[in-house]
Amino acid sequence: MENTRLLFLGTLENDFNETSLELFATESNVLRIIVEGDGIQLIDLSKQTAIRLSKELKKQIALLD
Repeated sequence: MENTRLLFLGTLENDFNETSLELFATESNVLRIIVEGDGIQLIDLSKQTAIRLSKELKKQIALLD
């Protein structure tokens, strides 16, 4: 497994620019998402659930102008 983490920051156009989303695979084979803003939220997703999330994100992105 790669030792990689992705960090996404909120847009500058809104009040969420202090929010970040960190994403990485753990040694226990789950995808961990950490959302940091006013507080910290942790979400662990199985591979199957992560794939479903990815498909839904693609659908929603297609709806954007």
